[in-house]
Amino acid sequence: MRHLRIRGWLVLLGMLLILGSLGLMSSVLSDWERVSGARQLDKLIVNANAAESKAKGLELQEAEQFSKKWPLGIAYSAAGQEKAAAGSVSVLCDVFGVSGDYSQFTSFPMRSGSTISQKAVDEHSRVAVLSERTADKLFRSRSVVGKQIKLFDTNFTITGVYADRESLLKQLSDDGIADIWIPVTAMLDVRPESRIQHMQLAVHSEGAVRAETDAVNGLRALGMNPANFRIDNEVLRYRQLAQLPKLLLFGCGTAAIYMLVRLIIRLWGEQITSFRRRRLIEEFSNIVKHKRYTLLFCIIATLAAAACTALIWQQIRFRFYIAPEWLPEELIQVSFYVDKLRSVWEQQAVQAGYVPSPQERLSDVVDLLSWRLLLIGACGIPILWTGLKWWAIRRVPVSIQLQSLFLMIPVIALVVFATVKLTGLNMRLDLTEYAVVGVFMISCVLFIHKFKGVNSLDIQDKS
Repeated sequence: MRHLRIRGWLVLLGMLLILGSLGLMSSVLSDWERVSGARQLDKLIVNANAAESKAKGLELQEAEQFSKKWPLGIAYSAAGQEKAAAGSVSVLCDVFGVSGDYSQFTSFPMRSGSTISQKAVDEHSRVAVLSERTADKLFRSRSVVGKQIKLFDTNFTITGVYADRESLLKQLSDDGIADIWIPVTAMLDVRPESRIQHMQLAVHSEGAVRAETDAVNGLRALGMNPANFRIDNEVLRYRQLAQLPKLLLFGCGTAAIYMLVRLIIRLWGEQITSFRRRRLIEEFSNIVKHKRYTLLFCIIATLAAAACTALIWQQIRFRFYIAPEWLPEELIQVSFYVDKLRSVWEQQAVQAGYVPSPQERLSDVVDLLSWRLLLIGACGIPILWTGLKWWAIRRVPVSIQLQSLFLMIPVIALVVFATVKLTGLNMRLDLTEYAVVGVFMISCVLFIHKFKGVNSLDIQDKS
């Protein structure tokens, strides 16, 4: 009994890793979209490379000139650290001077008051928007709209308080939210040495690659060296990362299709062999009469497997995307990949002192989490297979195995839901994932029993 429990825990662990990684990957990607504002991920991120001695950023006039030539929306910001003081209390804070459209590119729910408006930017207003945590530290209260704080030896009036999001992405990347936001014009007034280091450029998802070229040309038109800036294409990065849960689901789905096809071939092969043996001693009509129920079962099973295969393929098929720069002109070109890997290593060495923007840190965290969750989900497949195989060796009836699997699925769904809520992510539940993985598990059970010769499911002839 103890060994059966261990094997049951193995099956549960394998299912949890597969379904959990799928659910968490989808939730991480969904939360990435949520914290990216109304523009979501249809944007480019242009960041001054602090590792380069000449990359100090843009003047305000240069940023405004760039924004006038950019066909879609644009947001820019200057960042710095400064002590914020309220009476005798002072706190070291990350301060962002932002443009009026910044809230369209970075989501932050307001608890009270209003955010930085375009009017405040145009009028160089000395206003500030604080996070709830900063308001608590300075005033021991969150009802602070209308009060004043001192920044850069200048008084700023608080016009709003926004909520801190204690999500997993925020904890790992600080997800682009500063402690205090002020108009970028006011920041450059009180701190003239500041430069605009980060820009977010709205793009059409269909023209994301062409938009990179337009951004480079725009920097050149300002007299800037594009090599001193890093351009991160959020559209293409999301397109690549969104494939990862689909890739894991594709692996489970194709394995299920393979096993279903093998089972049907095996089923018909056994019936054809039996038919040929009986044909030596019986008439054709008698054989058909005696095996009519078996033949009917085979036909129904074949039609059901064909319908299931078609539905699975419809759900798992997707167009795999590979970045154009990773596609060689010839199919087999070893030198291309050697040069590509060398350029990646050189780029990492050059950017050893590079300071990413908050949005880039967020993207890097999503990238890291997605790939690790894909690896975890892939590890769940052999664990599940091992547990099911041990069940078969111990001759656990197929019906008991299937009942156990279906009882485990809602438990796993609750665990995934609780994990997503505890990490503060944006829950995304896809029933298609559960359906495909469910068919995969059923196929594994039938396949192992049929091809390992344990608890054979052969249909007995009715004579």
